[in-house]
Amino acid sequence: RNNVSKLNPKSFSNQLFLGHMTLTLSIWAIFILISVILYKDLMFTINGLLLILNSLCFAITATSLAYLIGCLIKNENVISGIQNVISLGLSFISGCFVPIKLLDTNIINFSKLFPSYWFIQGNYDIAKLSTFSFENIKPVIYNCGIILAFGIIYFIISKIIISKKSNNT
Repeated sequence: RNNVSKLNPKSFSNQLFLGHMTLTLSIWAIFILISVILYKDLMFTINGLLLILNSLCFAITATSLAYLIGCLIKNENVISGIQNVISLGLSFISGCFVPIKLLDTNIINFSKLFPSYWFIQGNYDIAKLSTFSFENIKPVIYNCGIILAFGIIYFIISKIIISKKSNNT
């Protein structure tokens, strides 16, 4: 139905991505609101604000990755399985389920290829902060930048895939 409509495929994909991003940001905002209600003393500190920023960057990147997976694979059953494997696999190798100090150096180096490592590392860096000079916050900003760079790369790759698919039809 979408292929025969007057709607341009690129416009459709942009609207779809914006819809995904709107839903992601809405859910993220609800989680932040719950965090503020439950942990208002922590969330209204610089550490809390940095944790919020870090989670926002990761939410945006996770949405871009999910959108890319959706562009690559059309079978809904397969998409669900692949997303589970990717999310759980990256969580294990990035230090989410297993503390990073217990992981092998080779696994840590491999996990640096994925945004989840930088998200977890950002959380560790934020937890260690007690003074808030630019030098101390710089690693957190650096981690957020890397996470967002991954999101931009995923988005660009998905746009290239969509462009090639629309040119083939």
